[in-house]
Amino acid sequence: MIVALARSLKNRFPAAKALGAAVLGAAALCCLALAACDPEPQFDASSVPAYQKSLDAINAKLNVQERNRLKIALVTLAVGGATEFTRAGLLRVPANIAALEGVANPTIVLDRMRPTIEGKTAAAVIGIVVADIDAEIARAEGHLGNPDADKTLSKIVIENERYVWDQNGRSDRATVKFSIYNGGAKAISRVYLGAVLSSRGRAAPWATGALFHSFYPALQPGTQQQAIILITSGELADTELERVYDANLTLKVTNADDTAGRKVLVFNSDLIEAMRMERLVLRGS
Repeated sequence: MIVALARSLKNRFPAAKALGAAVLGAAALCCLALAACDPEPQFDASSVPAYQKSLDAINAKLNVQERNRLKIALVTLAVGGATEFTRAGLLRVPANIAALEGVANPTIVLDRMRPTIEGKTAAAVIGIVVADIDAEIARAEGHLGNPDADKTLSKIVIENERYVWDQNGRSDRATVKFSIYNGGAKAISRVYLGAVLSSRGRAAPWATGALFHSFYPALQPGTQQQAIILITSGELADTELERVYDANLTLKVTNADDTAGRKVLVFNSDLIEAMRMERLVLRGS
């Protein structure tokens, strides 16, 4: 009897092992099927509440850098495209316009965005905006190529640029400080700058911006001046940047005005530079 029982158990163990393997295999197939049924979330632009709900679902799947890239892409679309976005960088854009919060006419803004975002994933939306920026830059560069203007701008020298947070009253705010030398033959009343804030070991910049500084009186040929720009809006005003260690600021002169308010470059090349910097951020590291 004992021998028979032993033989019976011996025969059952392989069967149990085979059954377990079958169960595990079925479970694995089930997991794969569930994964296939869980695609990347897409934008629903049928209404403002639907858009906001889909945006929350999309952001929940992204890391901090990806959410920042998506926000920039959405703001670009919300204000009307790459060119309008870079122009608006000098002005105030509602902080939560990407989420359509605190916007005077959210339905109008959503109507502007809908053709590009409806049914698209975050990666697809970012890719479309980058392609649009490429096209805008190519179109704008076709209007450039004035060697005299380029030579004049090259003689405006920026040195010792710094990005710092200064205590002013009840709140901190970012400031950009630099020295500027006018090596050209004419006085300038305003200078336009492209700004990139980066740090060593990080491929993508922390922030970019299109800035300008006016001179009262005009900056005369052969003279140098210390300049300060108070940052009140845009990426460079993000309070999270106050905690960035060893930040490096790079400024590039993109255009300048003479004393009559005429730009050295007839075409607004500062917009091109701003679009290039936006493209750099959207592409990521």
